[in-house]
Amino acid sequence: MSLENLTNKALGIGSKAVANQDLINKNKVDLMKAELNSDSKLVKNTRPIIVLVGLAIMVLEFFGVRMGILLLFDAEIEVIRNSTSLIQFFIVTWSGIVGTYVFKRSGEKRLVTSMLMNRANEAKNDAAERRETRRANRFKRKRGYGSGR
Repeated sequence: MSLENLTNKALGIGSKAVANQDLINKNKVDLMKAELNSDSKLVKNTRPIIVLVGLAIMVLEFFGVRMGILLLFDAEIEVIRNSTSLIQFFIVTWSGIVGTYVFKRSGEKRLVTSMLMNRANEAKNDAAERRETRRANRFKRKRGYGSGR
């Protein structure tokens, strides 16, 4: 296999990867738009609801509500141990979910911000080009270029 063939294959794979990444970014933006434009309040608020419910459970645990309820019903020591294991599992799992949510959400916002900045820069460049064209046309008219004289 020649060096040229290897180079062409590598470039082909690279261009496919870029095209796939563009498609992934477009899908992410489409998903965010669908969430924001949805009429369902549940769709818009699912992520924050998960975070707030987890926080509420942790606050209740901090104030001993679970232990109070278990003691109120004279729970056996084994039930208390199992509920403690369960709440520990919940906290670890919930922390992982929220950590992932924060990480992904930051990436989504960074993606949308960069896309908006690119559009703003393109618009600014287009406006600058139009201004420069108008200046050049005014200069030509002022000097008599293009008027047929």
